[in-house]
Amino acid sequence: KKKLLVIISDIICLNLALLFAYSLRYEKFLFFPDSSPEYLSFVISMFLFIVIFIPSQIYNTYFRYFNLLSLFQISKRLALYLVLFSIVIIFFEGGVPRSIGILQSLIFFVMIVFSRIIAILILQSSSKEDKKNVIIYGAGSGGIEVINNIKLNNRINVVALIDDDLSKIGSRVDGIKIYGPDSIA
Repeated sequence: KKKLLVIISDIICLNLALLFAYSLRYEKFLFFPDSSPEYLSFVISMFLFIVIFIPSQIYNTYFRYFNLLSLFQISKRLALYLVLFSIVIIFFEGGVPRSIGILQSLIFFVMIVFSRIIAILILQSSSKEDKKNVIIYGAGSGGIEVINNIKLNNRINVVALIDDDLSKIGSRVDGIKIYGPDSIA
């Protein structure tokens, strides 16, 4: 059910991105396509979306675990979409401006990323559980990796870091202050 909702959301973004691309290109806002090649471009974009995005694994990622790897997967699919859609647009021979393929793909990418960010923020704000405050011992690469993994869990709040290295004490990692071992008493 959630997967279908995300797919429908992306299809809406796809079509809005194409409308915005036409609006930018023609320098007037389009509510609906004006010509048959423009209508056909919507059909082709939907077909390419179904062929390229639906079979991929990007819809198996939960929003709360959306990360750079997920963004990279979307980017790969979108690059393929951009190439194929642009090639098809070129074959319209004047019916559709060639810039539409690139504009629409860029706008679509931004819309997908923002939709994921908005969904993550909604999920995090709707969490009814109280966050548990934790302190992590170690502000090196291991501690940073732990912080990054904890951030995926919206029920834990890292309030401080403890480290033996005197040069690190008083500084911050990702906005979290580093304290010395003597500070925990």
